[in-house]
Amino acid sequence: MVQNWAVDEAVFNVTEAIRNAADAAIPKTSNSLESCANHGGTLPANKPKRNKGGPLACRIRRQCQREAWIQYVSSITSSTTSQQLWRKVKAANGLYRDFNIPILETSTALYSSPLDVAHLIGKTFASVSSSDSYSPAFQATKNRLERTPINFRCRQPLPYNCDFDMLELKRALSSAHNTSPGPDGISYELLARHLNEDSLVSLLYLFNRIWREQVYPTQWQEAIVIPILRPGKDPKNPLSYRPIALTSCLCKTLERMVNARFVYELEKNKCIPLFQSGFRKGRSTLDNIIQLESKIRNAFVRRNHLVSIFFDIEKAYDRTWRYGILRTLFNFGFRGNLPTFIKKFLNLRTFRASLYVDDLQISCEGSDMRMIERQLQTAVNNILKWCDTNGHSISASKSCCVHFCRKRGIHPDPEIRIRVVKHLLGADRTSLLRVYQAIVLSRIDYGCVAYGSACNSTLQKLDPVHHMALRICSGAFRTSPVQSLYVNCHQLPLDLRRRKLSLAYYFKILSVPSHPLQNVYMSTSMKRLYDARPSNIRPFMDRMKLHISELDLPNVHIQQRNLFLFQPWNTPRFHYINPFATYSKSTVAPVVFQRVFAYHRSQYSRYSAIYTDGSKRADYVGCGVVIEDIMHGYRLDTSCSIFTAEAVAIYRALQLIDSTMPRKYCIYTDSMSVLEALENYHDRCHPVVCTILDITSRLYSKGFDIVFCWLPSHVGIIGNEQADSAAKSATTHLPLAVPLSDMKRVIMHHIFKIWQESWCKQLDNKLHSVKPVVGAWPVMPMRRTDVKLTRLRIGHTRFTHRHLLFGERAPECPSCKVSYTVHHILIDCPVFNTHRITFFCKSVLTLSDLVGESPHQNLFAFIKKIGFLYLI
Repeated sequence: MVQNWAVDEAVFNVTEAIRNAADAAIPKTSNSLESCANHGGTLPANKPKRNKGGPLACRIRRQCQREAWIQYVSSITSSTTSQQLWRKVKAANGLYRDFNIPILETSTALYSSPLDVAHLIGKTFASVSSSDSYSPAFQATKNRLERTPINFRCRQPLPYNCDFDMLELKRALSSAHNTSPGPDGISYELLARHLNEDSLVSLLYLFNRIWREQVYPTQWQEAIVIPILRPGKDPKNPLSYRPIALTSCLCKTLERMVNARFVYELEKNKCIPLFQSGFRKGRSTLDNIIQLESKIRNAFVRRNHLVSIFFDIEKAYDRTWRYGILRTLFNFGFRGNLPTFIKKFLNLRTFRASLYVDDLQISCEGSDMRMIERQLQTAVNNILKWCDTNGHSISASKSCCVHFCRKRGIHPDPEIRIRVVKHLLGADRTSLLRVYQAIVLSRIDYGCVAYGSACNSTLQKLDPVHHMALRICSGAFRTSPVQSLYVNCHQLPLDLRRRKLSLAYYFKILSVPSHPLQNVYMSTSMKRLYDARPSNIRPFMDRMKLHISELDLPNVHIQQRNLFLFQPWNTPRFHYINPFATYSKSTVAPVVFQRVFAYHRSQYSRYSAIYTDGSKRADYVGCGVVIEDIMHGYRLDTSCSIFTAEAVAIYRALQLIDSTMPRKYCIYTDSMSVLEALENYHDRCHPVVCTILDITSRLYSKGFDIVFCWLPSHVGIIGNEQADSAAKSATTHLPLAVPLSDMKRVIMHHIFKIWQESWCKQLDNKLHSVKPVVGAWPVMPMRRTDVKLTRLRIGHTRFTHRHLLFGERAPECPSCKVSYTVHHILIDCPVFNTHRITFFCKSVLTLSDLVGESPHQNLFAFIKKIGFLYLI
């Protein structure tokens, strides 16, 4: 199928085979929306069976509907885009919008037929990226330089030009999203989930043929271009649409594999400027925001001006000079298959929409505005000269100049509206909170590491948004105290949330090698200036150092992550054995595990046994290694997790045998999570895991034969018990940096400690008597029941506190002559003692007994009996 045919025929054969198999086994969806109107309906033939089942059938149906709903809403996370979120919300409500072919208008005619509209939009897209859009000066330069062909041939083999392996293919498929298929109708889901190992081998062989023969398939040059109206643009203007190209998912899979190698070479050879942050692993646009904020702070303390210009390159992708890209690759030193593939990709692709970096920012600081103007004008002239040389132009409407001085401040936009919740009526509190976190809270969080240094009066403008969302999600009464809302919903106050995110971002900066913000140190003169002017807010890095000292966080070193430690084409393979896979520790006696281990050792008698283990207590973390009955114990930083301790134990074992002669070893560990992390390596995994894979590969190359094996803990295996003892009693301190993931847990612990201390001071708060410890409590399955329970716990209900909204007198108990409260109705009022004995078997109760973490099963029957249920 792929070996004895030309590349185009081989691609056609593979496409047809996948498509025919899908047509035979997988039904296609329909464009009709009528089937979506009946949610959970019953067919007429099944109605007698449903009626016979009675309440059981209804209960099972409701349970399945609820589980499906929770699973659907759980797919909404903070990484979900607004478009995806609203698509899910509208789909849940059965709201669909038909696509109507627009009527386009030009200066000469109207276009209404689908064929005419398609031709006009196609011509418009083509004209945008054509050479006619370039300036005459650049066209002359372009024609002159393109006379010199670029030759990417090379005689010596380069590592990045080797064949792709199966791991690269699987990694590319696993990272793909379930986007729309191209003209061939093959989706990522078909490739990632429905191809067996033999099919993947054939697909990999086809990709390597394309890679080696440097032939770009003709089928992959075709794309379905969908015009998407830009927000706020005139639908009659063809220039108001942006093209979205649906290309072959087979093609995009190979592109993703090539891109992984390409990015690796760019990063390793430092071809990308240090201050570029967008679309780079370990970096984010927050880096540039913090750098600008630091410059603004320093300008303020010097009482200078800072003027910044933000540029947007107009139609950056459409007008990118392809020859200029290839010439840059040639100057970087790329040769062979990789640049040739990019060359054919660029030359043969007409329509394509993608993400690109088209934002640029420059700034200048000084006390003389005329000097600043001259410097910025010089920089702008240089940028315009670069644009003229490379065929770009600056979008004047999207670019702006901002003047920062002491008269200006940071003002977050308070106009945030929560309109999504009305489409999710009936969802439980957890689902509503998840939607709020995804669509609203994520936007409040973005940039808070910078704007969090603003004055409290400015930051407090965001609090009402947070409070309103928590009231909606929990169903709490409008008069409920905000501290109760935080604890009830288990959501941090915004000030503590900003502090948590800022500290996490600070330690993330320290974990990325060569991060530009690591070198932002304040000079002695600047420190004196800030000390002399304490009203000035310090830059981000210095603020975080003060926060760390105030929070009493441990003075630790953060372990840096090497995101490009392994070559994409040479990633280490890791495997482990598990002779106990068929045994369950809960049902099998320890002696059975001992016998299985003894049999295993008889099979691996030529391998020297090494046992590793980790241990963690409140104020102690250690790891142990046992080699040839010699116990080695190491004490780690208390910030390390048990996972880190287990991984470091394996790492120390490999270090110990590295100094010996090559021989056979079998390393035993009782941490399945570490072994699975080693087997499923990815570029964001634990840094100690990366180090283990690196040293293991080096030992293999030296001639070592190392086998990794899992064994159960505390079943009487002597070596494992010795390693556990060494881990618990270690005294030798191992100077190891703390991974970022462990430091985030420490930050969370300290933030929650501050929150708990603040909550303990709320002695007059009604919820505090019920829930004195901050923590997550389970949510009631029914929304109405959960809302009533929430109001009872907080102590604010419609009956007891509506007078605060209408300026009325508080309702008074006629028997006791005191104001009605939840505590009085449920606990104190003697009128209901008979009912308390009936439902609770006693008359002396506490609120925690009734509305605590596990509410009393007769609570709602009791309040219904006394007539309070519908007044909550």
